Amino acid sequence: MSQPAQTLHQATAITGADPFATRIETGVAETHAIASDAPAEHGGQGRGPSPVDLLTAALASCKSMTASMYARRKGWPVESIAFDVRHVRRATDDGKPRDAFVCVMTITGDLDEEQRRKVYEISGRCPVHLMLAQKTIVESSLAEV
Repeated sequence: MSQPAQTLHQATAITGADPFATRIETGVAETHAIASDAPAEHGGQGRGPSPVDLLTAALASCKSMTASMYARRKGWPVESIAFDVRHVRRATDDGKPRDAFVCVMTITGDLDEEQRRKVYEISGRCPVHLMLAQKTIVESSLAEV
């Protein structure tokens, strides 16, 4: 018999009478509340980022944090690291559109080209990037009431 999986991260999303406005409670050790909503053109009120906006933001912030942590650990003179991440759809060879994230990093600080390249390379090892790049398992079930 296999052991239950350890919870690494947790989130609960609650949608009420408003059709798309959602309150998200997230965190295991520390908890945070986030609002999410669909854009007005999709029937929401636009009271918060959409779920895909949140996913895009998670990738941008994870890449930025990972790169910054690495550069600072090395003692390199980084003032800031920014990631512009865009969710796009691209045509594939079989003609079916596929989701893609286009990430552009901007580093401010006195780094040479080798240091900049290394910081960029390390950003590709952030946990969100690694999860999105593999086939992640999503298990769903209906709770008993």
